[in-house]
Formats: sequence, C-alpha cells, structure tokens
Amino acid sequence: LFLELNNGRTLTLFDLGRIPLGQRAGLLALLKRERWGLTVAGSVVRYRRRVRMFDRIEMRSRLIGWDARFTYIEQIMLVRGVVTSQAVLRTAVTDAKGIVPTQ
Repeated sequence: LFLELNNGRTLTLFDLGRIPLGQRAGLLALLKRERWGLTVAGSVVRYRRRVRMFDRIEMRSRLIGWDARFTYIEQIMLVRGVVTSQAVLRTAVTDAKGIVPTQ
C-alpha cells in the first residue's frame, strides 16, 4: 500500500533468512531426525532506514551466542550496503517436553 517494506514483512523475511543458517549449520537435518521444532522466545528489532519497493536487499544471519537453553541470532538487512534493520533473536529448539538444552 505504501510502496515500502513494513514491519510484518520484515520479520517474515528474517524468519525465512534463518532457514539457510540452519541448513549451513546442519541443524535442519537434526531437527527432522529428532522430530524437534524451533521457536523464537524473544526478539529486539531496530528499524533504521526505509526499504522501498524494488530495492534489492541483502540479509546476513549469524549465531552470536548461546546459553544452557537458548541460542542468540543476529540478523541484518542491507540495501546498497547500508543497514536498514537489525534483529537479535532468542531462539530455542523444542520437543514434546519443552525446550531442548543447547548442549
């Protein structure tokens, strides 16, 4: 409607951007084998610049740390090398009993 990327679509793109990260780390095969799931337990998002229609975006996703229960992932979105948004997410692997320890 406003010819720019809104916050909901931005979060959807960040969701999709974590899939290649999980694939590269070998997590997706493990999740399938163990019948585990993924969840986002918290997030902090910073919107810095507008992303307009037809802007070509680049997304970078990386694991920045973990503790006994959660992994922390940073994702940034860039347009022409300029950061437009940043998200830091607290994520967990889950099974039928709850959160799977990160070890």
